[in-house]
Amino acid sequence: MAILKSVFLLCKICLFVCALDVTEFGMAADATVPLQIDISKVRNQKGQVCAIAFRNKIGFPDKQEHAFRAACVAAKEGHLTLSLPDIPPGEYAFSAMHDENADHKLNTNALGIPKEGVGLSRNPKPKMAAPQFENSVMEIKQTNPAIDMILRYPPAPKQSH
Repeated sequence: MAILKSVFLLCKICLFVCALDVTEFGMAADATVPLQIDISKVRNQKGQVCAIAFRNKIGFPDKQEHAFRAACVAAKEGHLTLSLPDIPPGEYAFSAMHDENADHKLNTNALGIPKEGVGLSRNPKPKMAAPQFENSVMEIKQTNPAIDMILRYPPAPKQSH
């Protein structure tokens, strides 16, 4: 009878251990990490610079209401760093925008061309079309806690003399 109780107790312990959430031991595949985003070529210190993470193409690159995660910091000329908290490993496309007038949106002209600085993950070359999610998507792992983005601005209007 004592052997049967011992086996039963051992089974209960095994079931308890198997039912534990492995995140308590830091081994979960979906554990989150803060992602550092380094943004360069910020034109000036007006407004704010925002980084936005998208898990799919809906809203990419500038609709924060469709983003998985977004964060903004005060603009600083040249280079700045910000962090997106709690990013689980997976595929994402990231965008950055310099919201110079701090109106919380990317201002564009009548043709939809941005008037403010924009950067994308993987830094694809600008084209005469809207940025594509597929050209900016990248895999985030627990081992790559930082990405770099370069802001690109529209050409300055020509001065008339």
